[in-house]
Amino acid sequence: SCAQIVAGTCIGMAIRGIQDVEFDLCIVDEASKASATETLVPLARSHKWVLVGDQKQLPPFLEEQLKKPQNLEPYGLTVNDLRNTLFDRLAASLPKECKTGLYVQHRMVPPIGELISECFYKGELISAPKALDTTLIKLLPKPVTWITTARELSRMEVHAKESYANPIEVRVICRILQKMNSLAIAAKKTYSVAVLTGYSQQHGDLDRSISSLLMELSALEIAVHTVDSFQGREADVAIYSVTRCNSEGKIGHLRESERLNVALS
Repeated sequence: SCAQIVAGTCIGMAIRGIQDVEFDLCIVDEASKASATETLVPLARSHKWVLVGDQKQLPPFLEEQLKKPQNLEPYGLTVNDLRNTLFDRLAASLPKECKTGLYVQHRMVPPIGELISECFYKGELISAPKALDTTLIKLLPKPVTWITTARELSRMEVHAKESYANPIEVRVICRILQKMNSLAIAAKKTYSVAVLTGYSQQHGDLDRSISSLLMELSALEIAVHTVDSFQGREADVAIYSVTRCNSEGKIGHLRESERLNVALS
């Protein structure tokens, strides 16, 4: 026996040439991040469905104009209506025989997995055993290490282009990468590093500063991303730039548990 497999995005399945093909089975990954209209494109041409997703991670992306109630009210819609995915509807309405949960995670080392489980999954997420790499222990003493800029005079955020940046965090992260590179070279190892932030301006500043150091960071494979664009990917080390620091205590994206879940996990 054999199987013909077609891979693509939900909307990509509507391209010319396969729009009339019927599928025996459709598997939609990251289904909790796709809008109902996106998800229905491949499902409408499939006999069986499997939707895989996590409602505690990022919902579908919404354009800024669609977040404004005045643009939705004429159509009898709310922001929650747009964020409510087909995955959400099926998870709420299907009988228990049609649903299952995956509660053992293999991606994160147990100390990180236990933090995520406690903060976002009511302690129900179990971590499979995984050996810890101690090469970077002089720089990162624990698998989850918190680094504060509280003692820096120039620690405050900068508002720019409807986004935020934090120059001192950029400098601190560059220093961390330089030290990490030295330890990796001494151990004759290479590491993939994800540098993440929730803000486009901070992303740009990090990308420019790190790009200027790439020649000397030969033992590191560095990718700079926003949290949203990194969901579903992996790295040996993740550095999250919180960015926000102000006298009013405004925390911005840290209010959104889904985005913080993706950043930390």
